[in-house]
Amino acid sequence: MVEFHHSYYHPLDREYERVYLDSDSRPMYHMSPRDIGISTPPFKDQLETLQARIRQGASTIELGFSGAGKGSMGGGNTTPEMVPKWQREAIRELAKINKLRLSTHATFAAGSLAGFQQNHFDEGARERSLHEIKRAIEFAADTTQGGPIVTHLGEFPRSIYESFHKEGFRGFEEEEKHAQVYLVDKRTGEIVTGLSRSTEIPWPKFAVDKSGKEVLDEDGQPVPIFNPKSGTFETQMVGWNYFEQKAKNWNREHPEKNMSPAQMFFHAYQDAQERQAKGMAKYWSRGYEESKRELDDLNKAKAFYEEVFSHISPTNRKNWAKVLPHHDPFSIGITPDLKDPLELIDQMIQQAKHNIEHIKETSLSYSEQIQQINAKKQNVVPMEEFGLKKTADTIARAAEYAYDRSRKLPEPLFIAPENVFPEQYGSHPEELKQIILAARERFTERMHQKGMAESQAKKLAEEHIKATFDIGHAFTWKKYFQGDPKKSYEENEKEFKKWLMDKVKDLNQHKIIGHVHVSDNFGYEDEHVTPGQGIVPIKEFLEEMKHAGIKRIIVEPAHQDFEAVLGGWKEFGGSIYRGAAPAMGAGTWTDVQGSYFGKTRSPYFVFGEYSPSQDFSLWTGIQLE
Repeated sequence: MVEFHHSYYHPLDREYERVYLDSDSRPMYHMSPRDIGISTPPFKDQLETLQARIRQGASTIELGFSGAGKGSMGGGNTTPEMVPKWQREAIRELAKINKLRLSTHATFAAGSLAGFQQNHFDEGARERSLHEIKRAIEFAADTTQGGPIVTHLGEFPRSIYESFHKEGFRGFEEEEKHAQVYLVDKRTGEIVTGLSRSTEIPWPKFAVDKSGKEVLDEDGQPVPIFNPKSGTFETQMVGWNYFEQKAKNWNREHPEKNMSPAQMFFHAYQDAQERQAKGMAKYWSRGYEESKRELDDLNKAKAFYEEVFSHISPTNRKNWAKVLPHHDPFSIGITPDLKDPLELIDQMIQQAKHNIEHIKETSLSYSEQIQQINAKKQNVVPMEEFGLKKTADTIARAAEYAYDRSRKLPEPLFIAPENVFPEQYGSHPEELKQIILAARERFTERMHQKGMAESQAKKLAEEHIKATFDIGHAFTWKKYFQGDPKKSYEENEKEFKKWLMDKVKDLNQHKIIGHVHVSDNFGYEDEHVTPGQGIVPIKEFLEEMKHAGIKRIIVEPAHQDFEAVLGGWKEFGGSIYRGAAPAMGAGTWTDVQGSYFGKTRSPYFVFGEYSPSQDFSLWTGIQLE
């Protein structure tokens, strides 16, 4: 077996520098092949694929899974629970014998750690995601010596422009005009729909003073402008820019209770509905007291006529029916042909009761609407604020479980959320940092509540919650980077790479990254090109990881499978050295990969079936013919 980075002469030999540095096979960045690992195919049996990786020469291997819930090997939906005890023991023994370093990737089908499902946040879905991570933790505790439990972060949608336009990103042309904005009712987890930067709503024109501030009435409410000619209050159509400025003014005056433009927009929309509900409630409630008085008078009238009719004959009662419509104030609307006054009053009492009930129910319904609107305004928050808390809580709970299962392991197990795709929250380096810091804070809070010292809880939080940073995933932000139209493509690409490396440095300064995935691409999709065959700044990234003390990486292959890690060894590892003197030159990767007995060119002689038989020839080589 060929050993990489282990020649028969020492790197301090005089000829070493010339041989190594002048070689065409010089790597872009030096790493030991033992530290350049590869992931296993998550759709297959992990024991079999581990054995294959060992035979291929890998020393750092990441085991992974693809299914959620009930697994199916035939369908490629593998789960940790499909690996029985004897296989787990075999994996552990293989790793020990071959001196492997194993890590674990939880299923990529775990879903949003915040529990996001289509148009709402579901606590049941969040709990199921946690279960998938726990399954991976238990598998890792049985098979590894500790290390990362990788889980994807695809938390919920958000506008790229809304979040990162200041950094030069835009999801689509004119996103600044049509981007969707998302709010959540924190009581139910339901998404507030229908909000867009292009939406306009009618809004009252309010009186302002000379300085431009709105004039307030005695109740502290803005005074709408009344148009005496039309007899109506003046209105105007307002959009996102109006509420963006309104939010800035509000936040400046109320720093303790900041509101986003989306919240201001939503409040304005709800205010219009509230005004309508208030108007209708007042309209219907104004006749309530009058109807009650009318009912009281009718009851008194009924009692009066019952007393009168108790002293007269039935014949005289008919005469009363004729004169009642003309002399009794309660006879309005009574037709002259009614025979019995008491029957007439009973009908009027029933009608009055119905009117009161109708007024009460209608007015109450509008009053309830007002309460619901106010409650909704108080409980609607930006999706990022709501979702981040849910994601952080899920990670913190998973980290608690990892801490508990790490007690007998040489190294701690840690939850390693991974940045994935730009369209989902959690993929941007800043979002990744926010998630890790919030999860650590939540972990500290939970452990402190259980009696642990806060200082110890903070230390454990940093040990058991670290990010997996996938440089290939991060580089797909390039497709949304607008750049400077005055600069060339190369200049803008350089600017984007600088932005990305600055973000990596920031993550390292905050001790966010604990695990690394490497693959290459061209900035659009995560195609997992062999390292060095795309345009991802892997060299610069690994240099930053070196400064942060992260020495091991996982190369994630695609269809090329093990060729991906061979590419990693070629780009980041050392040369293949000969056992002869340095003057003979360093071995190259083509001596091993894609060669036949160390040669890649065609032989200059005929061989095999094309070679003529040597059975009947003279010792001189002259043919008998």
